[in-house]
Amino acid sequence: MRRTLRSIRLAIACLAIATAAAAQSPADTARSATERAVNEALAQRRSVDALTRAKAWLERAPGDAGMLALAARAAAQSGDQRVAAGYLKRAIEEGFTDFAAVESGADFAGLRRHESWSVVQDAMRTARAHNENGALSGAEATKAVDAWRMRFTTGYRSFPDGATNTVLVTTQDPTSRGELLSMLAAMTQDQVSRLFGKGLAQPVAVIVAVGTDGEGDGLTPSRAGRYEHASRRLLTRDTGATLRHEFTHALHFAHMERINQLHPIWLREGLATVFETYRTREDGSFEFLPNERADAAMQLLATGAAPGLRRLLTMPEDDFQKDGESTYPLVRSLMEFTASRGALERLYAEAVAGFRDDPACTRALERAHGASLEEIERSWTTWTRERGAQGLSTDPTQPSIGVTSEDHPDGARIVRFVTKSTARDAGLRPGDVIVGVDGEPVRSVRELGVALTRLPRRETLTIRFRRGDSYSILEVRRRP
Repeated sequence: MRRTLRSIRLAIACLAIATAAAAQSPADTARSATERAVNEALAQRRSVDALTRAKAWLERAPGDAGMLALAARAAAQSGDQRVAAGYLKRAIEEGFTDFAAVESGADFAGLRRHESWSVVQDAMRTARAHNENGALSGAEATKAVDAWRMRFTTGYRSFPDGATNTVLVTTQDPTSRGELLSMLAAMTQDQVSRLFGKGLAQPVAVIVAVGTDGEGDGLTPSRAGRYEHASRRLLTRDTGATLRHEFTHALHFAHMERINQLHPIWLREGLATVFETYRTREDGSFEFLPNERADAAMQLLATGAAPGLRRLLTMPEDDFQKDGESTYPLVRSLMEFTASRGALERLYAEAVAGFRDDPACTRALERAHGASLEEIERSWTTWTRERGAQGLSTDPTQPSIGVTSEDHPDGARIVRFVTKSTARDAGLRPGDVIVGVDGEPVRSVRELGVALTRLPRRETLTIRFRRGDSYSILEVRRRP
């Protein structure tokens, strides 16, 4: 049955993976009340009252970009242009991007004639140069950023990035932040050129949560990330496989909205999981690397515990989610197999072209492989068995170098050393964050474990790590 664009958008917004919490937190409510009061005072030309209310809020959340901009407007309306310029400069540095309101708004007319205007112009010029494509706009992402930074006022800063159409909210230092944005830009280029045609249509807030931040937003010890399309918010605790998974969802949902389609969960999660661990070859093609899901899929297929392929592809969404320990490894393995046959791009193209008559996208898979589902299942099972066990570990205790680590926004932070730790002997300390092994990025405990078990068995490894704001490299021997 044909769905209208309105119904598709509603369905996308209501998906479990993309649902935003309806209730505001007490902090959200207080911030909204303050914003309404400030705007009401400005509308009535009570600039002193507006500035007093804005300043009171900024004592609580000094990095609130939206409130800084309101304070600037109030100061400008009162005639104190130097103070207005100072607030605007801070607002822009904290991620404020509504430059049109500054350049043409009536309340800033006096500031534009004042000598302090050059300070604001310099700040906007710097921000635009950083964003490459100019100032971003996007009400939902802005709300998500403001709400997060209001609740968690220490350490988080926001960084609009026009190259990816994201607003990154993070505590990371400039080096790790730059590397993360480069990764997102490369992912956007890869997936746009091969699958989706265009990048994000609206800005998305990419929030890198620290510690227990985000537990009230759906993050749990077993769920390190989520993407909410309705609110254009991506939450993640690690900047590696989890972020790549959720960012693929963001790009995919943007494409589905453009083409008025809602693809089945096996295809959505298959794409998201396969892009967790991959690299781009010199010829531009994708090389998907096995991760810890590989052995789970092999075991399920080898023992006959996996649901049949047709059942996997037509499983109701709730059942798919409930059986995630099986379904997620299986759809990733299926996508790896499809890519190994050079058929991933064709699969997605066939899914899009035939969606009206094939909403489960089963025939799209058959056309991509040029075989029936039964033949695909047999070939896939054989391919999995012949590839064999990968033995990739994600254990936070890494016996090969003798460390126990925990996730940190830019890598795996060392918590303690085990007996006869070669990492400690080499000079690493508790609190150091491992960000690379033998030239490959490490962005989480999960990636550290996979890297250490995937690498060839040789006596020494090159470990890149961060200590405070400084980055260094050490040679670490493997433990006997």
